[in-house]
Amino acid sequence: MDFWSAMLRGTRRFSGAPVQRHNALPGLDAAMFERWLALFAETTAGLGNQAMQRLADEMAQRVAANLQARYRPEDGAADASGLHRSRPGR
Repeated sequence: MDFWSAMLRGTRRFSGAPVQRHNALPGLDAAMFERWLALFAETTAGLGNQAMQRLADEMAQRVAANLQARYRPEDGAADASGLHRSRPGR
């Protein structure tokens, strides 16, 4: 079961590692998370189900906040946005 299906259904059966996978990506910043949320909301707007759209968008906000709060690339250096970034050249 994919992450979003598990989240929206409340099954807790997802066994991936989204935090670790995001931490492996160098240079994520707050603007990237905001862009992802905007694209996610644009996609859910096409669902035709306002209740499900609201639930999915709220969940996406929580997921993004959690990923941002736990973003720690290898060297742990933080930038001005409060997110941690890897060293240049990595």
